[in-house]
Amino acid sequence: MRLYTDGGYSTPRGIGAWAYVLVDGNELVKSDSGIKKDSTSNQLELQAMIEALKVAHELGQPITIYSDSQYVVKGYNIWMKNWKSQGWKRGNKPLKNQEYWKQIDKLYSKEISVKWVKGHNGNKWNEYVDSLTKV
Repeated sequence: MRLYTDGGYSTPRGIGAWAYVLVDGNELVKSDSGIKKDSTSNQLELQAMIEALKVAHELGQPITIYSDSQYVVKGYNIWMKNWKSQGWKRGNKPLKNQEYWKQIDKLYSKEISVKWVKGHNGNKWNEYVDSLTKV
């Protein structure tokens, strides 16, 4: 099984959305999405990741989560450990979006692999999850 996540925000409209899809082979198993005002694209990407991590924990098995956000993928795989050890700071400044990263940290598991997928490049499930974020 695999999870795909996405988030997007329309500044002129002041609204955005997050979404995830759970697939088994080439079959859609589950999906969910939500709308949020007064947010950012990064925050919505992070919210999608949080929701996907919750699903991954419910499954209780190793799983891969795919995101087209380098911020999310590198944050989960590389940066988060350092941010946490530095008191959720980046240099001397408070880490942006730290409330989201703290939630992700609580859901972190070595059984969950997070990988980057190129957006808008013909990947069926990445394109599908992207379509769920259009508001």
